[in-house]
Amino acid sequence: MDSCFPILEAIATVIYDQVYITYKNVKQWHIQLCVCLLGILCSLPFCTNVGHNLSDVIDHYLSNYIMILLGV
Repeated sequence: MDSCFPILEAIATVIYDQVYITYKNVKQWHIQLCVCLLGILCSLPFCTNVGHNLSDVIDHYLSNYIMILLGV
């Protein structure tokens, strides 16, 4: 859990720095909340009965495409 906070802060800070230039009334905790909710929604399918199969498929295809991308 401790390693999640710096990742959240890094992502939220990058988004906040980009958004704050355009919209001055955006608070940083709004962006942190949106990043957390997006993470929850993306990880929710892995908590279902097909989560193991889904993680296997994603691991197989992502590792293959990333190795091809790194090889090129």
